[in-house]
Amino acid sequence: MNRPLIQICAAAAILAALPAIGRCDILANGGFEAAIDGAPGNWDPKTNPNFQIVQDGANHYALFTKTDPNFSAVASETVPVDASWKQVDVEARMKVKHLVVGDQSWQSARVTTVFLDADKKIFKYGNASTLWADTNWVTRTLRVDVPAGAKFLSVQVGVFGPAGEMGVDDVKLIPNPSFTAPPLPVPFDGSFEKVDANGDPIGWPTGGSGWAVESSAGNHFLRAVNKTTASRPEARLAYAVNPAWKTLTVSARIRGKDVKPGTGSGQAPGMNLAFLDATGNQIYPLPVSGIEITADSDWAEKSGTFTVPGNAKFFILVPIMRNCTGQCDIDDVKIIGNS
Repeated sequence: MNRPLIQICAAAAILAALPAIGRCDILANGGFEAAIDGAPGNWDPKTNPNFQIVQDGANHYALFTKTDPNFSAVASETVPVDASWKQVDVEARMKVKHLVVGDQSWQSARVTTVFLDADKKIFKYGNASTLWADTNWVTRTLRVDVPAGAKFLSVQVGVFGPAGEMGVDDVKLIPNPSFTAPPLPVPFDGSFEKVDANGDPIGWPTGGSGWAVESSAGNHFLRAVNKTTASRPEARLAYAVNPAWKTLTVSARIRGKDVKPGTGSGQAPGMNLAFLDATGNQIYPLPVSGIEITADSDWAEKSGTFTVPGNAKFFILVPIMRNCTGQCDIDDVKIIGNS
C-alpha cells in the first residue's frame, strides 16, 4: 500500500518510557512501495525470481510463487531491537492460492519472526501467523514476546511449504503494542448463516485459517478438515469483557468424523477460550473449556460457564484443531455474559 519509505512516530522519542505506545509502525517498507536499485527496499533477497513486486492500480504488493520445493520463495526485513521492547505485533495483509502444506508445522504460507544476536546469528525463533488454506486478502496480527538479549528482529514472509502463490502487503512491526477489541454483540450471531463476498462468515476471521463455511439441507456451519498434526486450523474471535460480568457462558453444537485427538489438554477438535489482560496477554491458568469432542460424534451440544478473572479486559474464543486430526463441524455458537 502507498506510504512513505520511512514512517516516523511522534511518540518514538519516549518509547522507552512507555509500556504501550499504541500502534506505531517502524518497518521501513512494509507496503512494498519503495524500490532501491530496482529491488524492494529493505527486503532481502534483492533478486529472486520467486519474489516479485506486483502493481495493482496505484498499489504495490509482494508476490511469492513457489512450484518447486527446492527453491526459496521467502523474503525478510531485519531491524534492530530496542532494549525497551517487551512485545511486538506483526500485522500483514495476505492472500494465497494453490497452497500445498508440508508435513512440518512451518511448511505453509506465513509471516514469521526470528530474533538474532549481535552477529545476526539466530538467537530465538518467534511466533508465526500462518495461512493453512487458499484465501482472498485477509489481515492477520501476530503478537510476539521479545526475548531478553535479542539484538535484531527478522520479519520473514513467503511460502515456506512445498508450493503456493502468496500475496503480502502492509506488513507492520509495532513495538510494545496496545490491544483493543469490540464489545460482544447482543445477541451474538453464531449461526454462520451470513457470509461475506469471499464466502467467509461475517464476524469470523476464517479466511485462510483452515475453517470454512459448509452447508447441508439449507443449514450453514463451520468445518475444518485436518489431515496432519503439523497444521493447526484456528480462527480467533476477540471481544471486550463487560466489567459487570461475573461469568461467561459459551455453548455450541459440535460433531466430528475420523477424530483422533492429541494427548494433551485442549488437543481435541472444538473451541478454546482465554481471558486477556489490558495489554492483550493471556491470563493463566487458562480455562479448560470442554467445548470439544474426543471421538466421532453426531451433533452434540457442548457448553461451559467460566469465571471472569478480576483483571480480564478481553476474551478470545478460538475454533481450533491443535495436535489432532479428523473433521470437525461447529454450529449455533452462543456467548452470554452473566452479571
